[in-house]
Formats: sequence, C-alpha cells, structure tokens
Amino acid sequence: MEHRQISPNRAVAELVFAASLWGFGFIALKWGLLSFTPFWLTGLRFSLTFLLAAPVIFLSRRMRRSARTLDFKLSIVPGLLLGLTLILQTYGLQYTSVAKSGFITCLYAVFVPLLGWLFWGNSLRAQHLFWVFLSLCGAAAICEVQSLDLNIGDGYTFLCAIVAAFQILEVGRTAHRTHSPLLFTLWQSAWASVPPLVGALLMDPWPDLSNVHPLSVAGILVLSLGATLLAFGIQARAQKILDSSIVSLLFLLESPFGAAFGYVFLGELLSRGQLAGGVVILLAALGSVLTDRPRAA
Repeated sequence: MEHRQISPNRAVAELVFAASLWGFGFIALKWGLLSFTPFWLTGLRFSLTFLLAAPVIFLSRRMRRSARTLDFKLSIVPGLLLGLTLILQTYGLQYTSVAKSGFITCLYAVFVPLLGWLFWGNSLRAQHLFWVFLSLCGAAAICEVQSLDLNIGDGYTFLCAIVAAFQILEVGRTAHRTHSPLLFTLWQSAWASVPPLVGALLMDPWPDLSNVHPLSVAGILVLSLGATLLAFGIQARAQKILDSSIVSLLFLLESPFGAAFGYVFLGELLSRGQLAGGVVILLAALGSVLTDRPRAA
C-alpha cells in the first residue's frame, strides 16, 4: 500500500476525509484547552502522535524495511513550519474572535499560489484565482465577518496563514521524494513538537496532570491520532500527485465541517447565511478539482 500510487480521484476523496478530521479538530482543540496552555497543547499533540505511533510502526517488519533516512530529512522543514503554524493560530485565538480567525486563516489558500509563483516560479492560473475568491467569500459568510477592526490576534493569525501556505508548498515540493507517507508524517510530527515544547518549557508552568479534564484527554488523543497522524499522512500521500494550490482549496472544507461538528457537539446554530457560505465553499472546492483535473492526473 505504501508503494502503490493512488488515483487523483481517490486522492481528492481522501483529502475531503482529512478535512473532516481537521474540522472535528476544532472541537478537540476546545476540549484540550480546558486543561492545557496553547504551547503545551500543541507540543503534547505532536509528541504524543510520535510516541504512540512509532512503536507500532517500527514493530512492523515491512515498515522497518520501508524506513529511509530521506523521509527523516525531508520532514524537518515541513514539521517545524507545522508546529509554528498551530502555535500562531492558537495564540491568535486568545485575542481575536473565532469568526475573524477562521477567515484570516483561510487566506493561506490565496498565499499558496502567490508564494509558489513568487519563490518557486509556479504557474498562476486565472481559473484558480476565481475559485480562491469564491471560496473566501464563502468562508467570510460562514464565519459571519462583519468588521475589519484588527488587533494583535489578527496579526498572529495572519502570520499563521502565511506559514501554513509555506508548509503546504514545502510538502508539495517534497512529497514525491518521500518513500513512505506514514513515516514522513511520523517524523514531521516529531519536528512539529519542537517549537511548542521549547516555548512551553521557557514560558509556561508545568501542567497539573493530577487535575486534567477527561475531555482534554479525549481532545489530545483525537488531535494526535486523527487530526495529525491520519490527516497529515493523507496530505503527504495526496500531494504526491495533486497540485499544492488545489490541495489548499480542499483544505478549506474544514470550515463547513467544523461548523457542522460545532452544531452537533456544542449546540452552535448556523444562520442561513452561514449555511450558504458552506455551500459556496463546497462548490468552489469542486470547481477547483474539475478545473485542475488534467494537470493533477
């Protein structure tokens, strides 16, 4: 399975599933923050991903044969960028609203093609810019953005969107060279844990493990195994054959998924405008897939 290349259609379907995991990750993140600071929560998320998965993976003879030093090296930059992305996003949420954070974070879909063109000479297609614009309109509607008042949290989140774009581009540049997407994700998680754990040790007190909320435990496990190990493993495999720009648009599906899970688990109601925004995002993602299918194949 590790060596067999999947079809573009299956890669798209798997990325939609990954987006649903990241959408539920918003719920898990709220649970985790009941007991942990942003630094500790982010660091524990990625370190537990590595600690829980590594023994299972390396006890497998087939996986040991698949292990390559190259996967370890290729994961360094994407992993560090991933850790920094989630630190910035979590700290931004301490100062700005969830709606504004969601909209600003979605700007990575704009930054991916622009930064790819600026730094690596990637082509910039007019069709893709149209779907980006449409998807951001949908994101604005689902997040109910009504104000342009900016604060320090918005600045953190804006930087998060830029770093996230670089992370997506870096995975896209290296994914075709990886031998095992699962091992690449494992090493990426290890590297992603470094920035937040260093920050936690330098700036935060030790968490009180004797008084951890049960939902926080569930949240960390969901974040570590579902939203990290499985979802980012899917990303690494899909980006072997799909363009980074189309991947970034499919990632926007986490917004309507997050809204749906918020309704189911937190009782958050959606207005008609928000529902319409979710439909627009889905249509924009579908349009981008149909537009870029010849190139992805």
